[in-house]
Amino acid sequence: MAKAEQILIVEPSNELKFTGPFTSVVSSELLLKNPNSKPVLFKVKTTAPKRYCVRPNCGFIEPNHQVTVLVMLQPFEYDPAEKNTHKFMIQSMFAPPGTTESNDIIWKEAPAGQIIDNKLKCVFIPMFESTIDEPLLQVSQAASQTAPPSVISSTVEDTRQVPKANEVRAESINNLGWQQDRAPEEVGHQNVNRQQLQIELEKLKVENVKLRTEGMRLRNISNNPGGQSQVLGPNQRLDTKVNFASQMPPIWQLIVALIVGMIIAKFFL
Repeated sequence: MAKAEQILIVEPSNELKFTGPFTSVVSSELLLKNPNSKPVLFKVKTTAPKRYCVRPNCGFIEPNHQVTVLVMLQPFEYDPAEKNTHKFMIQSMFAPPGTTESNDIIWKEAPAGQIIDNKLKCVFIPMFESTIDEPLLQVSQAASQTAPPSVISSTVEDTRQVPKANEVRAESINNLGWQQDRAPEEVGHQNVNRQQLQIELEKLKVENVKLRTEGMRLRNISNNPGGQSQVLGPNQRLDTKVNFASQMPPIWQLIVALIVGMIIAKFFL
């Protein structure tokens, strides 16, 4: 037996989607269009009547008119592991002459061959799957046309990191500019300090040479009472230690020499 031709255009035609979270009422819409020249009666049924509220659940559609049906999913605890078997069926038939509305009597008395069925399955979309921004989704879809599957999964995550990366990059550039503004001044101070240290070091070297030279000169004089000086090299050592106190004449000799000098001076004066 051939399948009867549909008399209503149902949108969506295959799936009725409900997007989480499911802690409150979630709604979805059905659009029923009558493209015929005759009025059409419709009725909406579901396999889980306690879980859904449908408004309107039946009705009358004038030729070339349409009706929007609101399907409301009641709150429940969503379990991704639970298989969803909920389905909807939209029944439709041409209204008998003189009919202006749908009622149970008409549907019971209608021949089975005149009732057309259109079935849809329910699809639950969890909250974490519906929170992706539309621009990011477009980027992912565009990349999937040219990129391998291993690259597609990282496209959205990389796009999310762009604003943070830009903020970090801008902050790094600002810090670099701050360091560049102060770098010449710091380098200048370091150069001046190095030059001053070098000058002081040279002065100390000169003073050290002078002191060593003077020390060697005094040692030569003490070792040569006759007045002959001996020049010693910087690394040459004096083997003889001079005892200045032992070379000085005794005190009585100085007193005698002083008295003799005074007597001689009186004679000449």
